[in-house]
Amino acid sequence: MLEARVLIVEDNEDVREHIKTIINTQADFTVVGECGNGNEVLDLVEKYHPNIVLLDIEIPSRTGIDVAKDLAELKPGIFLIFITGHSEFCLTAFEIKSLDYILKPFTEERVISSLLRAKSFLNCLNPAFVNMSRISIKTRGGTIIFIEAKSISYIEKVKGIKYISIYTDHGYYNITETLNDIEAKLPEQFYRCHKSFIINLERVKALVRDGLNTFHVLLNNSKQKVSVSKYHYDELIKKLNS
Repeated sequence: MLEARVLIVEDNEDVREHIKTIINTQADFTVVGECGNGNEVLDLVEKYHPNIVLLDIEIPSRTGIDVAKDLAELKPGIFLIFITGHSEFCLTAFEIKSLDYILKPFTEERVISSLLRAKSFLNCLNPAFVNMSRISIKTRGGTIIFIEAKSISYIEKVKGIKYISIYTDHGYYNITETLNDIEAKLPEQFYRCHKSFIINLERVKALVRDGLNTFHVLLNNSKQKVSVSKYHYDELIKKLNS
């Protein structure tokens, strides 16, 4: 069962606190982040990986509708629930595949009903889908790029170098994020097989023993020998056989 991770986007602090109080009455729901500005949403989504976003429409910098359109395109596995005083945007909200449209003033029961509906859908989904087919990466030059997760073969952190390298079907990217940061964004088919490597399990061609306690993986479409820690060997075998 998936954890319901909620991000609240509401510029009125009192309303935001009220929504948090309602959510906190429900088991299996966690408020992972909150903000009152449209420009902050995408960064918080990348940081906290919510699967439910509750958002107002009239917020500073960008409207909730504009934010929702971006989320629907970039993170289609997130369930969007509008909580707003503007009834006139209801049709637009559902056109961008929002799950619900709650009008202010709202009741506790109305919000809980919508949250439980989102949770029921979450429980039916494959976690790999919820973690998204696309991820964002920040290059050393500061450019944010969106890439298809399935195009990644492996990710490497070379000792003594401050950046990590992502190797894809279309070339490689040197990025400023850590392996832990990237690992949190990736779907289930990726595995941290070594402190310096993350691999795409769907690309594994062979698992080779080099010595008594040393192993490496061969990947399709790559000549690189990817090291496998002896502590991760048994778990890797299980994942490859599942």
